[in-house]
Amino acid sequence: MTVTRARRLAMRQTWFLRPLPDVVVLGAMKSGSTSVYELMLEHPEVRGAVRKEVHFLDIHCDRGLR
Repeated sequence: MTVTRARRLAMRQTWFLRPLPDVVVLGAMKSGSTSVYELMLEHPEVRGAVRKEVHFLDIHCDRGLR
């Protein structure tokens, strides 16, 4: 089993342990959303996502929130 496959399997098995985000930054390409994301990460109480682009609204919305 590759590291990537093992990590995906672990993520699927522990989804219920991870909290939902308080904020989601949406943006089109070349709109400055990466700059906003990076500025937010400078705050000591802000943690970034495991994957910056989660594609929830365009690919995974059929899965629901939980």
